[in-house]
Amino acid sequence: MEDFAHADALFGLASSPEKISPVERLLNEFEAHEAKEDRALEVYKGSIAHMPSPITRFLMQLIISDEEKHRALVHAMASTLRGSLNWTKPPDGLEGIADLSRMNGKVRAVTEELLRFA
Repeated sequence: MEDFAHADALFGLASSPEKISPVERLLNEFEAHEAKEDRALEVYKGSIAHMPSPITRFLMQLIISDEEKHRALVHAMASTLRGSLNWTKPPDGLEGIADLSRMNGKVRAVTEELLRFA
């Protein structure tokens, strides 16, 4: 049991009610960032209709599309981390590909199909 105490001191694994672990703190940061992304998307989407110029609306739509992709990535990272903390594999997480060789074959087939269009 003494070995566990040393490992805890070395890696800072234990958390008291006042202090959370570094992993939990990281998850909190991801979740806070995700909430900010949601708010930014609301503002962008709400303001695009009031843009008088078609080019400005086009540029705003590009920004919105980029923000949506970024938000999806942050959400997947938070979900993966939350799953790791809870010992679960959430469906929107980034880990748990069952058969990499099969997936590689599918990606290769799609890539070859797209190259035929080029």
